[in-house]
Amino acid sequence: MGEHAAARFPIADADNHLYETRDAFTRHLPPGYEDLIRFIEIDGRQQLVIKNKLSFILPNPTLEKVAPPGKYESDETIENLPRVIVSPPEFFEPEPRLRWMRETGIDRAVLFPTLGLSVEGRLNDPVERCVLVHAFNRWLLDQWTFNYEDALFAAPLVTLSRLDQAMAELDWVMENGAKIIYVQPGFVVTDRGRTSMALPEFDPFWRNAEDYGVIVGMHSGDGGQTRYMNEWEGTPDQDLSYFGKRDRSSAAFRAFIGQYERVTQDLMGSLVCHGLLTRFPRLKILPAEQGTGWVRPTFRRFEEMWATQRQLFDENPLEVMRRNVKIHLFRDRDPVELVRLVGADAAVFGSDFPHPEGQANPLEFADKLVGLDEDELALVMGGNLDQMLGVTQPA
Repeated sequence: MGEHAAARFPIADADNHLYETRDAFTRHLPPGYEDLIRFIEIDGRQQLVIKNKLSFILPNPTLEKVAPPGKYESDETIENLPRVIVSPPEFFEPEPRLRWMRETGIDRAVLFPTLGLSVEGRLNDPVERCVLVHAFNRWLLDQWTFNYEDALFAAPLVTLSRLDQAMAELDWVMENGAKIIYVQPGFVVTDRGRTSMALPEFDPFWRNAEDYGVIVGMHSGDGGQTRYMNEWEGTPDQDLSYFGKRDRSSAAFRAFIGQYERVTQDLMGSLVCHGLLTRFPRLKILPAEQGTGWVRPTFRRFEEMWATQRQLFDENPLEVMRRNVKIHLFRDRDPVELVRLVGADAAVFGSDFPHPEGQANPLEFADKLVGLDEDELALVMGGNLDQMLGVTQPA
């Protein structure tokens, strides 16, 4: 089915990734901030240092050698794929990536950063967050552009830590062709502390985002869930290591909490219950690679609340979710059933290529959607994302 899908309708991937070059965060850092982020060598290996603290975001933060795409997709691929490969040019450059897409059968793709998803969470100073985000976005524009051949749509970062600078950053990326932005899921860190992005104080930013029609991507990164898990285990807040060795009990607890599901469910609850998506009904939210463990409980809870506490809402929260939020069908145990729950026009395909937990052969995902009719399949595999991007040209 996967091989024939590309011939029948356009394929648009809602979760591709780019790999950053070593100067991604430093090429455009302004004077006075040179030591904000850098690489140092420890025991013969390069490690990332952010604000003078080792930051173990990835085992190899240079990304020159990585686990191959699809390495963790299934037991079969684990057996057949090498443990590590040298990153090919299509991981770092747009033209080789576009050639790979054409050979694979993908017409369009959203490109999220890799290291860029987690650096903001390692800075507590709002000004430094804004400086680093803008420096990264200038590199991203240099290296990939925000819209390459109407096929590759890279997502620049926008931090809400300072509202005025967030609005200025949004204007700048939109002037340079952005179709999607990345906003870190979870709490906003401000001068006053942590708060929800759905509170009215951020409405000027969301009003502009709605007027621009930009997709608000909220890809998995560290939006506060690591800090939350650390509190349960008495670990300092500053320990944000994803890959530190843990005993079985700690690993089990963190798997139970869910690396992203808990914070995503709470975030979606805030966007709906605090009224953001009612105040701005044309906002387009894409919570990519957050898993799907949060979806069913969220829909079930909203259904219960609408039945018993309707006075709390201005409109049906389930309708709000289906209108504003696209559900990424990532590694779900029954994606067809999930499509039936949220609606075929509220679900998107995303391969997570080239990450190891994603898919080595992206179009094979269509094989997991047996039971959807042709129109539903076309929506999930590309039509919904194309609609969000405002794409009208044929594949």
